[in-house]
Amino acid sequence: MATEAETFQGSRHKGSLPLGCIQCRQGAKMVMFVSGLCPSDCFYCPVSEAKIDHDVLFANERKLEGTTMEEWLPQVFAEVQATGAWGTGITGGDPLVVPERVAGFIRGLKAEYGPEHHVHLYTQQFAKRETLELLADAGLDELRIHPHEWLWARFGSTPYVRMVQDARELGMTIGVEIPCIPEREEDIALLAKQAHEAGAMYLNMNELEYSTINADPLRDRGFELVGDEDNRVHGSMETGYRSVSRLWKELPGFTVHFCSSRFKDGTQLTKRLGRRRDRTAKPYMEKTEDMTVVFGILEGTMDALVAAYDRLITEYDVPVEWVGLRSGPKRRIEIAPWVLEEIYEGFLELHPALVEEYPTADALEIERIPLSRNPPTPLADAGTETGA
Repeated sequence: MATEAETFQGSRHKGSLPLGCIQCRQGAKMVMFVSGLCPSDCFYCPVSEAKIDHDVLFANERKLEGTTMEEWLPQVFAEVQATGAWGTGITGGDPLVVPERVAGFIRGLKAEYGPEHHVHLYTQQFAKRETLELLADAGLDELRIHPHEWLWARFGSTPYVRMVQDARELGMTIGVEIPCIPEREEDIALLAKQAHEAGAMYLNMNELEYSTINADPLRDRGFELVGDEDNRVHGSMETGYRSVSRLWKELPGFTVHFCSSRFKDGTQLTKRLGRRRDRTAKPYMEKTEDMTVVFGILEGTMDALVAAYDRLITEYDVPVEWVGLRSGPKRRIEIAPWVLEEIYEGFLELHPALVEEYPTADALEIERIPLSRNPPTPLADAGTETGA
C-alpha cells in the first residue's frame, strides 16, 4: 500500500486509481456525450452553450448524425477505431436523462469490442435500482456519482447511499466525483467519509476551471483565476492537495484523487490527440510536437478542384499519396506542404494556403497562412515528421 501521494502534472492521488482513470491517463478513453439535457443547474458546469440543454450527441469531437441507434453506432465505432480507444466514458448533460439510449450504446460497444472495452458513466441523478439493473445488464463497468454540492456534507442521508449499495450488488465499480471547490475542505471530508461508509471505492476531485458558460456564476461567488492567462480557479488545487493528504490518513485504503487542469490538457487530451493523429494522418501531412497536423490546401468550387487535382497528377507529377480531394463542409484539395510551397503560383485562383489543424473529427483549424509570391512563414518546426 502506498504511503506517499503520487503527483504528476499537478494531479495527485493516494490509493489505486479506478480503471476509468487509468485509461484516461493513457489517452485511451473515448468521451461519449449522449445528451446535453440535464435537470440540474450547477453554477460550475463547464458544458458549452452549443451542448447544454440541447439533445445532441458527440463521440469525442465527432457530432453524431441521425436519430436512431442504428445510425449512431457506426459513427461511434469509427471514432473508437480512429483513436484506438480501449474504453468509453459516458457523460452529458446527465446521461441518465436518456437511460435506454445509454444502455443501447453500452450494448453496442460491448458487442463490437468485447467485455474488456471498459465503460464508465457520470450521473447526478438519484437512480432507481431498475435503472441500474438496465445499465448493469448492458455491461456498465463503473458508475461515478456526481452529488449536488449542497448535499456533500449530508451524503449519508440521501438516496445516493442506496444507489451506491445497489451498484455494488450489481457488480459495478462505484465512486464519487466532484469539482474541487476552494475552501470546501470540511464538506469534502464529510462527503468522503459518508461515501466510504456507504460502500463507494474512491473520491475523484477535478480542478475547478472557468469556461465561457460558467464565468459569470464563478465570478459572482468570488472565485478568482490563478492568473490572467489561466482558466484555473485560485485555491482549487490547494484544497485538493490538502484533502488528499487528510483523507488518506483518516480513511486508509480509500482512494482519493485530485485531477488537475494541467494534467487533463497536458497529458490526457494530448495523448488522445496523439493516438488519433497517428492513426488518421495522411502521408501528405506533417506531424507536430503539439499533436497537430500541417498541410497545404486549395479551395474553390468542386469543378475547379477536380480540374486542379487532375493537373496536379498529370501536369505536375505529384504522387497520388501526396494529394487528396475532400468534399463536404471542408471542400478542398489537401496536399503536401513541401509540394505546395513549390507550385502554388500555378493555383493562385484557388487561394493556396498552409493550415495547421487538430487531428479531430471536426478538423479544428488553429492557424492558416495564405501563400503569395512572398516566401511563407513555416507553421511548424522544420524537424516535424510526415504522416505514415
